[in-house]
Amino acid sequence: MIDVNLRTVELVTYDTDLDRAREVLLEACHRADGVAAHPGAEVWIDSFGESSINCAVRYWHASDIASRWQVRNAVATAVKRGLDDAGMVTAFPQRTLWFGPGNSTLGVVRQPGGDGSDSPPDPRPSAGCAESRAVLDRCGWIHHASGRFHESAF
Repeated sequence: MIDVNLRTVELVTYDTDLDRAREVLLEACHRADGVAAHPGAEVWIDSFGESSINCAVRYWHASDIASRWQVRNAVATAVKRGLDDAGMVTAFPQRTLWFGPGNSTLGVVRQPGGDGSDSPPDPRPSAGCAESRAVLDRCGWIHHASGRFHESAF
């Protein structure tokens, strides 16, 4: 008996052709084993995320638990293959740091061996490094002695 619908959200980049993405996602549902032909699968724009356009995909399948996982796996596999074949990129979280007017820049800290050398980087701060660290501190970023920055959990 076909009486269960499953909804997933697929993330595409902001430069994706949305009409083509909708076609690819619907084709993936049609190719996946276990997806019911009636009622048909649906794809719509669900929301605009920080790094992606979120496409909701809804399809129907048999009501048993085993079918749920098998069909979900089949759809996910078909979606990945379809997006890859269409040359579309699955979106992933990205972060851009903007320091406002004034063109503030960050000093680049090299990791040991990053330039092909086995010697560690110069531990002395470069010009502008203290200013850059102060900006990051105000924005909630923490600088470690290793030269790495990470976002504060506070």
